[in-house]
Amino acid sequence: MAPSSASADGPPTSAPAAAQGEGAALCEKVAAAKAALNEELKRVVSPGGKVPPAEGKRVMTGLAAALSDLAASGDGELRDALKGLSAEASKAAGAADPVQAALSPSFDAAGQKVDKACTKP
Repeated sequence: MAPSSASADGPPTSAPAAAQGEGAALCEKVAAAKAALNEELKRVVSPGGKVPPAEGKRVMTGLAAALSDLAASGDGELRDALKGLSAEASKAAGAADPVQAALSPSFDAAGQKVDKACTKP
């Protein structure tokens, strides 16, 4: 779930449908948060293709809060994955270049855990 100004990374939006029950609804909210993140980054990107650090901090802080809220309504592997990704977003928000920090391997790995939890049957 790495941020991208070009396109959403991760599984197709239909992937959350593979999850069952409440997890499926939560995964749909995760997919919506991912789409909102990408739209927000597209909105704040400069003509040179960079996101100003203050905007990156605001976006990453908002993402961390949204993921934390989603984690509070989940359980098991998905909850833990959302908490991990929220922590990575918080860490990125504190970096000098938040969007660049969100491209780190640890942020990517945390996003992949969320994607994996949402694709489990």
